[in-house]
Amino acid sequence: MEITSTKKTAPTFYDYIASMKRSYAYFCRDYDERNENASEVWSYRESRLLESMTTIYKKVMFDYLADNMKLAMKNDELETLRSLLYQSTFIENVPSGLAKGGDHTCRFFEAMNYISCLGFDVVYRIFPKGIPQCANGYPVLVENANLLLCLLYDSPDKKLYDEEKIVEKAEKALSKKSDKVIVSTTKCLLGILKHNTDLFNEGLKTVVANYNRQELNSSEKVLCQLAVALIVIAKKFLSEEEFKRIEFPVAKNFSKKYCEYILSKDSFEPKIFYEYPDELSPLNKIALTPVPVTKLHKPYFDKKQYSKKEQNENYIDAERMAIDFILEFRKIEQENNI
Repeated sequence: MEITSTKKTAPTFYDYIASMKRSYAYFCRDYDERNENASEVWSYRESRLLESMTTIYKKVMFDYLADNMKLAMKNDELETLRSLLYQSTFIENVPSGLAKGGDHTCRFFEAMNYISCLGFDVVYRIFPKGIPQCANGYPVLVENANLLLCLLYDSPDKKLYDEEKIVEKAEKALSKKSDKVIVSTTKCLLGILKHNTDLFNEGLKTVVANYNRQELNSSEKVLCQLAVALIVIAKKFLSEEEFKRIEFPVAKNFSKKYCEYILSKDSFEPKIFYEYPDELSPLNKIALTPVPVTKLHKPYFDKKQYSKKEQNENYIDAERMAIDFILEFRKIEQENNI
């Protein structure tokens, strides 16, 4: 029997799961009645399963994950902590196909959070080789994403991006007094790009001290995933001697042991802490599918009611990414069943 709450109290974890079940059943009911063929039905069901994770009760799930994160950090259960961080990141960034309002800039923090639990290599799925320079998003965040692109793909002999202009804009952004976390992240990335460990350490300290912002969910506030990711990136691009000068933060929302654990490998497999029950159980496998590769499109291209700039702006193709994600899941399932 489905567990529901009739009292006017704060929603519980059982409310969250029950809400997911109701959402999924509602999404699928009418579609099944059309008698579509099985492959189309399952494609639809998979996407609706993912959409059911966006229920208004998901705050309860973040609270549940946060409580277990605190225990894992206290007991130095590093792999458990990693699975909790991954599940929280997946739920927050579930590929539901819902429209995004900008280009790949909007995946910057997503990339940082995934790096903190999957290792450095995941960044190549979020910012794949050949992807254009970011231009359509919150200005300072655009510069952070572009600094990351320069680190990933520019070399002394070949510059794929306008690195000089990107660095110039990023340095101007350092004078901004608002958005401390974003501007301090700029310091860290500039520090890596310029091999300036003092600048990196200054930025990292401010990132950790100011990370518990209002817009974060409860699980994101337990451990500063951004700091972990920035250290992982620093390890990749600084020399061994330079990296030795990195100062690991001492703070309640940072774990040096966990950071060192993530630094031990370039790549980790997705792993979840909580397994979904009954008819939601396919999520246990879907959630382990590799992070979606970024796809861009120009939805306003050649539409005269928009300016030339608007016509040529890139936007995240969230629908295509969700479809590709499901197709990759189905391919993996088929290969595992052979």
